[in-house]
Amino acid sequence: MSGKIENYPNSVTQIEAGDYIDVAKHLGGGVYESQKLPGDVFLGMFKQENINSDVAIGFLIPAGHRITSIVIEEETGNPAGNISIGLSGGADEIVHSQPVGANGFVDCPIIQRLFSKTVDQQIFISSDGWGSGQVTIYVKLEKVII
Repeated sequence: MSGKIENYPNSVTQIEAGDYIDVAKHLGGGVYESQKLPGDVFLGMFKQENINSDVAIGFLIPAGHRITSIVIEEETGNPAGNISIGLSGGADEIVHSQPVGANGFVDCPIIQRLFSKTVDQQIFISSDGWGSGQVTIYVKLEKVII
C-alpha cells in the first residue's frame, strides 16, 4: 500500500490546502502504520488509467496552473504507438509524438506548460497507432498564478 491520492474522471478527490490525509506506511513484514500527511503534498497530482484510444483526458488543467510533469505508462505489454497530447483531438502542443513501447514508462518532454490564468483547459491524448496498447497517464501541476 502506498500513500498517494489518485484523481479519477468520475470520482475526483478534492483536497484543500491545510487538509490532512491518512496513509498507511509499510514497515515491512505485512505491518503498516497509520500516518497523517499534509494534503498540500498531493495537490496537483492526477492519474487516468486504461486509455486505449484517442480521448479527452478526464480532468481539466485549472486556470493559473502549469504542467510540471507528464509520465505515460503502458499497461498491457503492447506498444501504444507515438503518443501526442494537445489542446484538441489529435493535436500535439503539449507533447509531440512520444514513442511508448510495450511496458514503457516514459517521462515526456513538455512543449507547452501554461495555458490561461482565467480559464480551465481540457487536454486530449492521441496515438498514431494504439494497436493493443493501453496506457496510464500521470500529470503533475503547479499553481503559478494567484
